[in-house]
Amino acid sequence: MKARPSNFLIGVLLVLAGIAFLLNSLGYVSLDEEYVFALLLLCAGVVLVAAHFLLHYRVWAAIVGGVCIFIGAAIGVEHSMILPEEALGIVLFGIAGLLFLSALRQGRKNWWAVIPGVFCLILAAEVALDIIGWRAEHYQGVVFMAGLGVMFGIIYFLKDGTHNLGWARYPSLVFWILAVLAWVGSDINDPLERFIFPAILVALGGWLVVRSLKQKRS
Repeated sequence: MKARPSNFLIGVLLVLAGIAFLLNSLGYVSLDEEYVFALLLLCAGVVLVAAHFLLHYRVWAAIVGGVCIFIGAAIGVEHSMILPEEALGIVLFGIAGLLFLSALRQGRKNWWAVIPGVFCLILAAEVALDIIGWRAEHYQGVVFMAGLGVMFGIIYFLKDGTHNLGWARYPSLVFWILAVLAWVGSDINDPLERFIFPAILVALGGWLVVRSLKQKRS
């Protein structure tokens, strides 16, 4: 039996509200007037976004839901002071990225949506690194180049007989190489890199060897 959309959305709203009140009872949050308003916006936003992605509501539901989530998050960040205001950039770019990527649900003809979608998610990751502050200047360039590599990689795997997207493998490979070079050139003395970088080289070299052997047999 297929669940009724109205029951599903009301159920999601009740679950979110119940979690919020439970956190209030445990003392993790304080539901004063500002927080209640922010909570209502966040819950409404999550419900509308869920309606778009899970119940195939029109794109207006995701747009309005994204706006509600952003405004609710802005109010919460402003009054809680738990997170810096820069955290709103993560919310904004994250929502924008997901909205663009949702266009892929209409088919591979919307492959172009991968470019703005992934780019927004890259910007969200850059803001997150800047907030964390742990060697942000060390990893931001790496994340940016690797993100572009992922973006073109996704486009490449969307190719089919109708959409000739094989060209995307070349910029994807270039950006992955640039990401590795940015990683190596920054600080090879990092303990993480001393093990992961050689492992990447071994894996890449092994893949090329195996692929060349298969091509030779064929």
